[in-house]
Amino acid sequence: MFPLELLSFSDNEIDLITTAVGRWAHRNHVDVESELGKAAMKYAIALVGSGAASSDVITTRLNELLPPPFSANGEGPRSDRPQL
Repeated sequence: MFPLELLSFSDNEIDLITTAVGRWAHRNHVDVESELGKAAMKYAIALVGSGAASSDVITTRLNELLPPPFSANGEGPRSDRPQL
């Protein structure tokens, strides 16, 4: 996946976006090609476009915007999860 929006960013910014989304996806057991992964990519692009300059800041914000799809004990979908 390589959204066209990434073409307007520098190599460092692209690396920042992909690193943050990859880290978020790994920690939350989300495939980056899934709908949730694509939403994370769009949010990360917007965050970097608005000045976010740290993968930690982006990952933290992604966790706020897109909570993990599974409950804290990992046994199933969260019932409080918003629908995309």
